[in-house]
Amino acid sequence: MKSEILKSLWENDRLFHQAHRIAGLGWYVLDIPTGRFKTSKTLRDIFGITEDYPHTIEGWVALIHPDDRKMMADYFSLEVVGLRRRFDKEYRIIRVVDGVERWLHGHGDLELDANNRPIMMTGTIQDITERKNAERALQQSETRYRELIELAVDGILVGSGEGVILEANRCMCVMTGLSREELVGKHIGDVLFTPESLLSKPLRFDLLKKGEIVVSERQIIHKDGTLASIEMRTKMMPDGTYQSIYRDITERKTLETSLLNFTKTLVQRVEERTKELKTVNATLQQNVVQLRASQALLNDMGNMANVGGWELDIHSGKQLWTDEVYHIHELEKDFEPTGQKGIAFYAPDVQKSVEEAVRRCIELGEPFDFEHQLITAKGNTRWVHSIGKADIEHGRIYGTFQDVTVRRLADQELREKNAALDHSVSQLRKLSLELTQAEELERKRVASILHDHVQQYIVAATMKISLLDGQLTPIEQAKGVKESLAILREALDASRSLTVSLCPPVLMDAGLLPCLKWLASWMEKQHGLTVKLSGTDSHDVPGPLCNLLFQAVRELLFNIVKHAKVKAASVMLEHPDAQSLRVIVCDHGKGFSLAGLSASSQAGGLGLFHLQERLTSIGGTLEMNSEVGHGTRVSITVPLQ
Repeated sequence: MKSEILKSLWENDRLFHQAHRIAGLGWYVLDIPTGRFKTSKTLRDIFGITEDYPHTIEGWVALIHPDDRKMMADYFSLEVVGLRRRFDKEYRIIRVVDGVERWLHGHGDLELDANNRPIMMTGTIQDITERKNAERALQQSETRYRELIELAVDGILVGSGEGVILEANRCMCVMTGLSREELVGKHIGDVLFTPESLLSKPLRFDLLKKGEIVVSERQIIHKDGTLASIEMRTKMMPDGTYQSIYRDITERKTLETSLLNFTKTLVQRVEERTKELKTVNATLQQNVVQLRASQALLNDMGNMANVGGWELDIHSGKQLWTDEVYHIHELEKDFEPTGQKGIAFYAPDVQKSVEEAVRRCIELGEPFDFEHQLITAKGNTRWVHSIGKADIEHGRIYGTFQDVTVRRLADQELREKNAALDHSVSQLRKLSLELTQAEELERKRVASILHDHVQQYIVAATMKISLLDGQLTPIEQAKGVKESLAILREALDASRSLTVSLCPPVLMDAGLLPCLKWLASWMEKQHGLTVKLSGTDSHDVPGPLCNLLFQAVRELLFNIVKHAKVKAASVMLEHPDAQSLRVIVCDHGKGFSLAGLSASSQAGGLGLFHLQERLTSIGGTLEMNSEVGHGTRVSITVPLQ
């Protein structure tokens, strides 16, 4: 009864730690008077530290990202300890083991003594990096597309490289009289333009593919059959799609026609000149309104592209920013920028180089073009692309300012994926070489068995049979035949044993559990090793995976026979979840030191390191625990899908 309780407690503890590891959640206990704390293994893995790392408040502060370090130190000392508040904070760290930046969310409760002084704090810390990255990417993506598609005052279409419409904004639907569903999925040449327009001005996908911006004036057909003149501006985007902006220029075209008619009839309409001049003036006023609308549209497009403009007065040092520059800095428009104030927002390590670039632009007229990190007024880090040009004649320098954080993050993600792909290719090459070597060793082993056993039996039987001639008595002939049959049976047994060792017949016809039952019986018969098998069968194990697991268990049992110096072992099957299978092989033998284990020490069969590489290539894992004098436990986990 006691052993069952201990086993249950051990299992509960194992599951508890496993759940914390999967959730990226670790615990700690801080002794506030001594400044030392204890942690779970999961928390040490999150920090990227070992047990030898200083488990002190100073050690914890050293892990914190330099930009967050003072904030977190003040928060802990002033608010948590000073004001007796609960610890609840998100912050960044730099992992010791690999230097990677991670986001954490810490919780902690204080324990006070009789004098209301804090003596201990216990809590948890969770790795929330993936969530923070996802929130940031989602917010930026949603904002960009919402502004681009829904807030644009002109019609906008997004299409594939072949001209199939992928997206249309509300203004485009109004312009054509078609719903989004009626536009999306259609080729642009089939739903928008008149045949005459396409014939006189074909769609220039060839120019788009060269990176050019194609501008043309065309007529589009409204759903009710009416025609409208539009100005179409199209550009191919980096992802292979195109984006087109459609501006209704029907009124402008009408105005152009009116002006042409006015010029032709001016001589005959002298008496109507006053009236016509008033009409022209009214028309010019209309143009002013349109120009102002165009200027507003340019500002909107700059906001959608995260591009702003700036100008610096060389003599006064004052700056002018567009709305988007204020937005990138996360500042209100009542902020009065200057050259020095603007440079102060850059990361401290690049401020001198920015100052030097601005100085050379002012003094020598050299333009600049750079990308650096910027710390916004709200403490957020962004990558910005700044371009500057001198206008010495008017005493100013001016340029553009763009938020390129999304692109920089995408570049970093692409580099990481390429590195992972290169690693996978290297692993596949290594596994291919190891497979070739294993096949060569297996051929040599089969040839040795055939030569040393089967072939020798057959030669002996042949010699016995050749002596059975007419000079022997019937009794001697019967004896010779009996001996020959015995030799042939031994040859047959050797051949069958070779077949079983290469590929047991049960492996071809049954599931994994029957195969392991057969292996347990065979190990006891051939090597005197008693194998206790437990767990439930799984009928969803594919044939190649079943074969790999069978070979892996057989290799581990052979290692127990050769090295563990015991007569018993256990094999257990379990399902951590519906999509995976775990096989555990244990013994209570002499064990070994994992520190002394290396890939070069494995000989024959799969080998533990080679087995681990094959499991990694299919998304599986191999975990091994061993200690001298306390046996060995090997756990293999593989996906079933």
